[in-house]
Parts: sequence; C-alpha cells; structure tokens
Amino acid sequence: MKTCCFSGHRKLPCGQEYQSLVNSTREAILQAISEGCTHFITGGAVGFDLLCQSLVTIARDELNYPLKLSVYVPHQGQDELFSEADKRLYRELLEDADEVKILSEHYYNGCMQARNRKMVEDSDLCIAYLLDEKSGTGNTVRYAKEKGIAIKFVK
Repeated sequence: MKTCCFSGHRKLPCGQEYQSLVNSTREAILQAISEGCTHFITGGAVGFDLLCQSLVTIARDELNYPLKLSVYVPHQGQDELFSEADKRLYRELLEDADEVKILSEHYYNGCMQARNRKMVEDSDLCIAYLLDEKSGTGNTVRYAKEKGIAIKFVK
C-alpha cells in the first residue's frame, strides 16, 4: 500500500484561483490513486488539509475507490481556535476518517512540526500547496526532500 500525505497553507485563495486549486488537487489525488496510493494522511488543519480531506472522502465514498483516510492531529483540542463553520467541517471529517491519531494530549511548542514530520515519515508521496518557502509547509516540503519522498505541487 502506497501512502500520500498533504501539506499546504491555511489561507486559501478565493474565486477562480480557489476553483483552480480544487481542480489541481483533485487531479493530483486521482493521479496518486492511479499510481497505487490507497492511504492518504492529512493533519486536519484549516485550509488545505481540510480541502484535501474532503476530496479524498469524495473519491472514497462517491467514486467507490478503496481508500484509507488518516488524520494526524498534533494535539487534543486542535480545533479550539477554528471558526464555528471550520469546527463543524473538522468534526464531520474526523468522523469520516478511517483512523485518527492524536499525537499529543496537549499543545506544545513544535507539536505542529512534529505532526508534519510524522506524516512525511509515514508517506511515499507528498501533495503540497506551497506559496511561501518560509512557512510550516516550506519546512515540511524540505523535510520530504531530505527523506527522498516524491512531491507533487499543486496551485
């Protein structure tokens, strides 16, 4: 079983740029599936993670692909600062996941980076939405390169 993780920014574009990102990400996921990926990992963060999680759920449930979806939660209560709409989406997607791994009971400085490293270490491919090299996503992409993990960029 090949595994794919996602890394991207919390802030997503609007309008046509958003639709382009959705289409590009959907195509990257379908390509990963065609190349043998059957397990997908997200970090459950607002923005790109939640988008990817919903696209994998659609592929699994509506297109009947035999996929496993895991959510690696950096700490218990990750959604405390999410908007009410994002909290609802996050909780729905956690319920739809096949596996939820809570990596720490409490927030600590560096827990997001630890989550990102764990996702990369457990993956063969990373689908990334990277606009800013000096970001958590930039750090994750650099780590994936160091580990020799294939990276597919979407925009």
